[in-house]
Amino acid sequence: SLPTPLIVAQGILAVRGNPQKFIWQSVHMIFEGKLGGEWTDGEVRTSRMVLIGVKLNPPELSEQFRACLASRPAVAGNSEEDKKAM
Repeated sequence: SLPTPLIVAQGILAVRGNPQKFIWQSVHMIFEGKLGGEWTDGEVRTSRMVLIGVKLNPPELSEQFRACLASRPAVAGNSEEDKKAM
């Protein structure tokens, strides 16, 4: 769960098995997310996020985010590998 001192957050997520980027943003407790363009062949699929707030705990947030990561990185265009991993 996100901390209440979080003011603004946004990011792009690489979701295993999905060829599209998941783009999201949040202001206070209002969250919006949608699928964006597809990852291109050979593009390294990486998740990025920016959190802006008061008294955030970066080590704790990093640990929680890492706990959500897949065990190995996926590269766009490797759909057979993605299917095996699901």
